Amino acid sequence: MPVSTPGWFENIVRCGFVGVPLFYVLSGFVLAYTYANTAKREDFTPRSFLSARFARIYPAYALSLLLSVPMLLAAFGDKPTGSDLVRRLIAHTTVLLLVQSWFVRTAYLWNYPAWSLSTEVGFYAAFPFLHRPLIRLSRWSLLCVGAGLWFGGISVSALYMILNPDRYTHFPTLAFMQERSLQTHSWMAILVFNPIFRLPEFLLGFIAGRLFALRAPAAKSLPSAVVWSAVAAIMVLIIISPRLPYLWITTSLLAPLWALLMYGLASGASLLSRILSHSVAVLLGECSYSIYILQAPVFWIASRIAASRGIGSSSLLVVFEMILITAVSIASLFLVERPARRWLRAAIGPSGVKSRPRVNSLTH
Repeated sequence: MPVSTPGWFENIVRCGFVGVPLFYVLSGFVLAYTYANTAKREDFTPRSFLSARFARIYPAYALSLLLSVPMLLAAFGDKPTGSDLVRRLIAHTTVLLLVQSWFVRTAYLWNYPAWSLSTEVGFYAAFPFLHRPLIRLSRWSLLCVGAGLWFGGISVSALYMILNPDRYTHFPTLAFMQERSLQTHSWMAILVFNPIFRLPEFLLGFIAGRLFALRAPAAKSLPSAVVWSAVAAIMVLIIISPRLPYLWITTSLLAPLWALLMYGLASGASLLSRILSHSVAVLLGECSYSIYILQAPVFWIASRIAASRGIGSSSLLVVFEMILITAVSIASLFLVERPARRWLRAAIGPSGVKSRPRVNSLTH
């Protein structure tokens, strides 16, 4: 039998949804900064942008699917035949095409954390068409659009809680939902997985990145007190998150605070920003995508290795998993992602935009 991880570690894993909005906000911020000066450039096209994104994300994603095959086969149990086999093949094709989050029944298939990457790909598909209208807005207009997006995201979740279309008998707080698996046929799953309903978080990050790009060269950085206040507010909300509505804490609620934190860290004035600029932090930042997308198969493999080696301590298993995922992710970065990215960019075509200088460790 595989060794089980300790309860405290399982609690951290179950709170992973809270970090997904950070992923979306950070992605929007980085893209806004990277593509800040492309409004009038003819070489910025949907094809060039999507080719660059594909070269960035798909190599590690393909590796995660390959490593997940044993986990996938173990989950099958029986040997499907006939129409059931056809349905499974079609369902798993959505995973290969990175569109599984559009169909909530397929969101968790194969490598379950990858649903959030599928949602991110939906943002990428919209980015070339939303980018130019947004990039022409003034600072004040950007702030108004951002406020409207945040209010809209919160309002959709509030409307769900009022109407209760899934007929929950208990108010769906984070603690309540953590005791249950999110049903992939529910209305709540649509709001959690579907790119349309998660777009405000990405766009809030884009707006923060655009405001950062528009600042005057001699503009003062955000005071460290603002950055640490954002950190403190995020920590307080995470601590009380079990009592908060599940949809709020896992979608739009924290997005403005994440956006403010990204802006402050990019300014480079705070102690936290300097810590994140250290070479070790930069390397881990570059590996963070691999750590996320490879976690499920690596942890699955680690638990079986631990069981075969007679590791009976759940705490030792956590240490082993952390070491293994870090090592595998670093190896993936240097042996898979970077070589494959160079090859794909050469094969598919140029990115269509010259790289801008890094903003600390945020724009990797």
